[in-house]
Amino acid sequence: MLFNATQPARSRMRYFIFAAVGVMGILVLWTVHISDGKQLTKTVAAWPAAAASHFSADDDDTIPESENPPHFILVGDSTTRGQSEEGGGWGNAFLWQLARGATGVNHGYNGALSTGYFGSPAWENAMIEVRQAAVFRTVYVTIQFGHNDQAPNSNVTLDLYQQTLASMARVVLANGGVPILVTPLARRDFNADGVTVTDNLKDQRERTIMAYRDVLVEQQPGDKPVRLVHLNEASLAYIGAIGKAAAYRYNKYHPLMPDTTHLNELGAVVFGRIVADLMLGHPPTLVPSGQKDPWAPGKGNDDDGMSGFLAPDPHLSGLIWHGDAI
Repeated sequence: MLFNATQPARSRMRYFIFAAVGVMGILVLWTVHISDGKQLTKTVAAWPAAAASHFSADDDDTIPESENPPHFILVGDSTTRGQSEEGGGWGNAFLWQLARGATGVNHGYNGALSTGYFGSPAWENAMIEVRQAAVFRTVYVTIQFGHNDQAPNSNVTLDLYQQTLASMARVVLANGGVPILVTPLARRDFNADGVTVTDNLKDQRERTIMAYRDVLVEQQPGDKPVRLVHLNEASLAYIGAIGKAAAYRYNKYHPLMPDTTHLNELGAVVFGRIVADLMLGHPPTLVPSGQKDPWAPGKGNDDDGMSGFLAPDPHLSGLIWHGDAI
C-alpha cells in the first residue's frame, strides 16, 4: 500500500472548512437573534437615569384634557425601518421614547424609493390612518428617503425626488396631518484620510430642504405647518466628531463588508435620540467641548408642543451633542 502524504493535510483542510462554516453560521444566528425588539428595549432601558429635566411647560406630569396625545407615523426606507423587521433605521428606537399616551407606528420599508412609496398600498394605508386619527389628535408624519433614490439605476432625478417629497407633504396636509420632512440619515463613510466624513447625500439633503420650502411658501395663516428635521446635518456632525472606529460600532452586522448605511440596535438608540432632540428644537450643530448645552426641551423651542410627549434623556443627549461616542 502506497503512503499518501497529502491525505492528512486534506483532512485537516476539510476540518478547517467545516469549522469555519460552523462559526459563520453561529455568527449569523447570533446576529438574527439580537436584532429583535426585546434586545432593543433592553438597550434603551440600560441607559442610566439622569437628573430631572424639563418635560412639560409647567413641570407637571399631568397633561390637560384638552391636550390629546399625538400620533406619529413614520414613512421612509430601511434607514427608518426597525431592526426587528430586518431594517436598519432609527424609527423604532424613536417611537419607544413616546410618553404620556403618545403613540406611533413605523411604516418604513426596506429598499423603498420615494417615487415607489408614494401612491403605493403602504402609502395609502398610512393616509387612511392619518385621516382616522386626525379627527381626535395631532398626527405627525415623518418622511425620509434618499438612500435608494440616489442609486444610478433608480431613475429618480433630483428634480423628481424634490417634487415627490413636496407632493407627499401636500397629501399629508390634505388628509389633516402634519408632515415632517427629514433629511436622510448620513452614511458612516469616511474619505481616504480616514478622518473626514464623506458628505455623499448632500444633493438629497439640499433637495429635501427645497421640497420643504416649496410647501412652506404655499401655506396660509392658520394652516398646520410643514416641519423640517435636519437629520443629515446633525448625523454628519456627530459621526465626524466621534471618528471612524466609534462610528463603525453603530453599523448593522454584515458578514462580508462594513454596512455604513444601516444601524444596529446601539445605533438606533443614538440616532433615534438625535431625531427626538431635533424635533424638540435642538439645533443640528454640536456644542463645543467644555461648554454647557443651552438647549432644554420645552423651553421656548419651536416643537409644536411635542416636549410633553417625548421623554427626555439628559445623559444620552448630553453625550451626543458634545460629540462623545456611546
